[in-house]
Amino acid sequence: MAPVAPASDAPAPPPPVEELGNNRYRVGSIQLDKNLGTASFQARVNQLEGSLEYLLVTPSGSTHESLLVTDISPKQLHVAMLLLGAKPSSQTADPAPGQLNAEFLKNAPAPQGSPLQFTVSWKEKGRKKSAPVEDWVFHSGTKRSAERGPWIYTGSYIREGTFLAELDGCFAALVHNPSALINNPRKGRDDDSAWEPHRKQMPPLATPVEITLRLLPHSDSQPTTPKN
Repeated sequence: MAPVAPASDAPAPPPPVEELGNNRYRVGSIQLDKNLGTASFQARVNQLEGSLEYLLVTPSGSTHESLLVTDISPKQLHVAMLLLGAKPSSQTADPAPGQLNAEFLKNAPAPQGSPLQFTVSWKEKGRKKSAPVEDWVFHSGTKRSAERGPWIYTGSYIREGTFLAELDGCFAALVHNPSALINNPRKGRDDDSAWEPHRKQMPPLATPVEITLRLLPHSDSQPTTPKN
C-alpha cells in the first residue's frame, strides 16, 4: 500500500469556522470553547446489546457495532480538535493492512496522541445527567465498566488523498483502528469480543445525547477502575 500522511497534513480545504466571541467557535454543528478546551456536539444511543468495536460512528459507519451514532462529519471534528490544540500521532508509515486482523491487533502499538475526556450528557425525567462514556461500556473479562480515564486523539490518516475517518465513518474505536480519530488505550483494545454496552448504566435506545470532548494534560493519562 502507498504510504499515508497524518491527517493534520490533509490538503483539502478545512470546513468554515465561525467565531462566536469569548474564545468560542462553531465548526458545522460542533461547539468549541477554547477556554475550557472542549468540543461538544449531538449524538444518540445506537446500541444496547451485542459486541462493540466503536464508541461513535456516522450513520454510514459500522452502526451494527457502535455504542453511539452522530450526524456530524469526521472532517469537521478533526478541524475542531486541531483548533483546540490536539496533537495527533506523527506516524507517517501505513499503520495497518487493508483489512484489520487478529495478528495486526495483537502487535499494534499503544495509540499515540493527545489524551482527552469523553463525556455523555442526556435528559432523564426532565433532569440533565452526565457520565464518562466508560461507564456505558462493559468489559466481558472483568465484568465491570471500562476503566475510567482518557481516550487518545490519534487523528486518523490520509491514504491516496482520502481521509480515512470520513471514508469509514469512524470517530472513536474501542478496538484499535488507525482510521479512527480517537482510540482506546486500555487493555482489551486488541480484542473484538471484549466490549459490549453496559445497558444498566444507559438510557433507552435512540436517546439524544450531547458528547463533550475535553483535552487533558499529557500527564493525566492513566485509566482508573470504577467502583461498580
